[in-house]
Amino acid sequence: MSTGAPTFGHVDTAEAVPRARLLERLTGSEQLCVLHAEGGSGKTVLLSQWASDAGESVLWLDLRSHLSSRAGFWLRVLTRLHADGWLDDATLARKVIAISESPASIDSVIRRLVHENITPRTLVIDGLPDEAATWRPVVDDLVTLLQHRPDMRCLVACSSVAVRDALLADPPPISWVELTTTDLALSPREAREIVERDASRIDANRREAILTSDAAQRVASLRFAIEHHDAPVLADSLALHPAIMERFADSGIREFAGVIALAPVIDADLARDLTGRADAAQVLDRLARQGAGGWIAHESGQALFRYRDGVRQAASADFHARHARLVFAAKRKIARWIAMRLRDYSTALLFALEGRDYDHASRLMLRAWPFNHEDKPRLRQLVKTLPVAQIHRRPLLALWYGLLLNEDPATQSRAAPFFVSAAAMGRARGRTLSPAERAVLRGFESLTWRLIGQPTRMADAARQCIALIESATADPEFDTSLAEIVGTVFNQACVSLYASGAIGEAREAFAALVALADRLAMRHRRNLGLAGMAFVDAATGNVANAARTLDRIREDDWPEPWLAGYAGSLGRLGRAWIALSSDSPERVLAELDVLDPHVDTIEHWDLIAVARALAESRLGHARSAAHTFTRTVRSRLTRTSLPIVRDRVSGADAVLRILNGREPSPASETAGRTHRSIVLAMQAISAGANDDSATASTLLRKAETAALAPQQELIAVVAGALCASRLSWDDELGHFASRIVDLAIDPGIRWPVILLPEADRTRLIDALGADEPATTMRTLFEAIRPVATEATWQSLARPALTPRESAVLCALFTHESRTELADALFVSVNTVKSQLRSLYAKLGVSTREQALARAVALGIAGDSDGDSDGDSDGDDAP
Repeated sequence: MSTGAPTFGHVDTAEAVPRARLLERLTGSEQLCVLHAEGGSGKTVLLSQWASDAGESVLWLDLRSHLSSRAGFWLRVLTRLHADGWLDDATLARKVIAISESPASIDSVIRRLVHENITPRTLVIDGLPDEAATWRPVVDDLVTLLQHRPDMRCLVACSSVAVRDALLADPPPISWVELTTTDLALSPREAREIVERDASRIDANRREAILTSDAAQRVASLRFAIEHHDAPVLADSLALHPAIMERFADSGIREFAGVIALAPVIDADLARDLTGRADAAQVLDRLARQGAGGWIAHESGQALFRYRDGVRQAASADFHARHARLVFAAKRKIARWIAMRLRDYSTALLFALEGRDYDHASRLMLRAWPFNHEDKPRLRQLVKTLPVAQIHRRPLLALWYGLLLNEDPATQSRAAPFFVSAAAMGRARGRTLSPAERAVLRGFESLTWRLIGQPTRMADAARQCIALIESATADPEFDTSLAEIVGTVFNQACVSLYASGAIGEAREAFAALVALADRLAMRHRRNLGLAGMAFVDAATGNVANAARTLDRIREDDWPEPWLAGYAGSLGRLGRAWIALSSDSPERVLAELDVLDPHVDTIEHWDLIAVARALAESRLGHARSAAHTFTRTVRSRLTRTSLPIVRDRVSGADAVLRILNGREPSPASETAGRTHRSIVLAMQAISAGANDDSATASTLLRKAETAALAPQQELIAVVAGALCASRLSWDDELGHFASRIVDLAIDPGIRWPVILLPEADRTRLIDALGADEPATTMRTLFEAIRPVATEATWQSLARPALTPRESAVLCALFTHESRTELADALFVSVNTVKSQLRSLYAKLGVSTREQALARAVALGIAGDSDGDSDGDSDGDDAP
């Protein structure tokens, strides 16, 4: 891959004095070279000279203007690799998301950089900040990178002893060399060359005085001495920083130096805007000559002035002390310049918040998305200092703050008012926002309504979001810095449509997300859209189509944290539901196990619980699977749960009851159609088990009418086949058998045949004769083994008990001995014995314990739920 033209730290290396002795040491074979010296010693200029002459690929990182964290460092590395042509847009987005969402992914990102050979030969790091604790992990990362790339080198410039110790206190297991303040001190020849070149206007005696002073040991102090040759030469170079401020006889220059020190870097245009001086470029040149800083080349190609750290701190503190009220206005201008010129939206966001430019901060928040986890606490703490009223008045800021609060369980309860403000103010101030910004509000609004169980509002907001995104992205002037946040809310809108029950519309929306991702070269978002399409298909029974869609996903395009987290949950669920119709229920559990660490935060918990219960049932644990499912539902189902979740839970509960030989709960006339279809089908099976042919036929017709998707259709067909087999509907048996085969082939839904015991499978195969469909059905039944058995069917048959037998059965739950039963029923012990014999015969049992278990299974006495917290690891057959 072409690396493009390299850019280095200083523009004016041609005017610097060649320092051959030091350049030779930098050109050595050591993998790690540390320049640890005081500010003003010429570290950056020296590195620039070396890089300009290196003749190899160099990646230059200037870290003074970026957030100080491990994640921030590697995000900066990725950004520079992208700017220099080492990474394409899609790869950059994928790796940025990985690091932002999970700092633990950094190790994997480093390994991939090495494996894919997309790192340059030399990494130059200029200006490591002083936070040693922050940079210790970065040092470890660099050592790991160098160990895996023996042909790579890293040159680091720092002033802090703490940072130097983090690098070299424990000698790294690679070759290294250190250049110290003493090493970087100017030699007499180098100092004389600078003086003769830059101080020719000064008389010889004065030049000699400068050369024999302490100022001649460092580049910056020597330049300062030359610039102020008419003043006593500074003996103590450490006094340089405050002296620069005090030496400005022109108070205007002092104001200039102070206000520009608020910015991490600056160009002549921003300097003019902050100071109002037309000669801003000349004043910056003067500061550079004095050693206060220097000109650097930004990756954008702009020439920027950057103070030396110590000087910037002194000048900034001086300005804060004398003009505290002016700082806010200055930072507002700096924030806009950083965003527009440098496109460093995270840093610009910090300046906007510090400058109280809340409207601009709102917009920067969208462009800085996603925030990395290590820098979020700093941002959250900064936002906490803002006036709450100002947050509520600005929809984007209220939304962002609500999301920050919602991420922390300790503050989730405080997030709702900010979401409400975001929705209300977004509509009130919508005309001040761009279509893309309004789309972000609508998308997160749909998420909010989803979390609090408002399906109609949720769906309306989702549709508005998608319409706004399609309008905004169709504009040739679409701001691509919003692409990532737009992709995020588009996906949320798709999920909201599915959660509202608009299944077909949701799939179309996911397909539109794929198209958008293709247009914007967001391959990770393309994967997300395809996973959503497959999820919708698999969950509704279009298994073959779901599998084809999943085959279109390129696994290398996934950000690593998405594979096992919320973002990847739709893909995992799609694969799990596809596997449910295969011959391997273990694959279902393997897919779901990946989501276990996040199951408490993934909103699709019901689909996870249903798939797991059905897979466990197929593995022979139907009873314990039903108990686990019941406990999960009781802990997760709340008053804010969406109707589609309640419907799905009710349908799954009905299936699990039948598999355990228990009568399902009756279907509510007001329940969702998906719920009613499955429950009606299970009720039909129960009616058939009790030889009620008319009721079973009526229920089956209703179930087929209510079925909206292939999964509900096959469940109804399987129920019909079972009733036809047991109730001697010989004319219909072949019809049901053919439909089972058709649905198993395309759309490929197969798992519901677990409801068919072996005897009924044999009758269905016989009904198809010797034709190819019979062979297909035989293969299907071999792959999907039955969970229901003959005992299941018998358990569903409800015996016709007399009122006296029902009373005896109820008394058995609270009385153990026959004497107690006789006393409770006001009859003799002999009468109790006679009634028990009759009861046991009708229930098909021989003991009290068996009778109670049978009654619970049939739902004719006691706890019809049969709820028990104990799992059964033995034979689950009733």
